[in-house]
Amino acid sequence: MALAHNARSFTATNVYNWRFEDHSVALDYDRSNGWNLVPLVIFQPVSASVLASQRPHYCGNDCYWARLEIADDAVILRWYITGPNKHYGLTTRYTAK
Repeated sequence: MALAHNARSFTATNVYNWRFEDHSVALDYDRSNGWNLVPLVIFQPVSASVLASQRPHYCGNDCYWARLEIADDAVILRWYITGPNKHYGLTTRYTAK
């Protein structure tokens, strides 16, 4: 992540490892180019186009739930984070280049 003094925007990069299984999708956070994968969530289908984390991921006392939505033109990852240190939602839209 790069943040300049008094900047109004910044650039951030996260690397995820997606594992596609027969009836689920596992998502890991890649801390060091494949050598330190942190398991985050395992998605299970809840409808034809939506998968949801089957249990939360805890980071300290904060609880992370995730939802994966399959659209015609994108895959949308939504995080719902609650706890004593964080309370927000985060949406990322993945599209083909």
